[in-house]
Amino acid sequence: MSDFDVFLADCPARSTLDLIADTWSVVVVFGLGRGPQRYSDLRDRIGGISNKMLTQLRRSAPGGPPRATS
Repeated sequence: MSDFDVFLADCPARSTLDLIADTWSVVVVFGLGRGPQRYSDLRDRIGGISNKMLTQLRRSAPGGPPRATS
């Protein structure tokens, strides 16, 4: 049984659900399914996403923006 109670406002599971409820978040997570990617490679792979939206999603990621790969 889980130690989390999704009915509590500060539950980590609720924060995760709030994050992935956004359409672009799901697309970005799917785009990262093969592993870390450079910002520009990810932006080019996801057609129609603006620089602003991708930057906002990276900043809102748990743990902050992911670091670029070499």
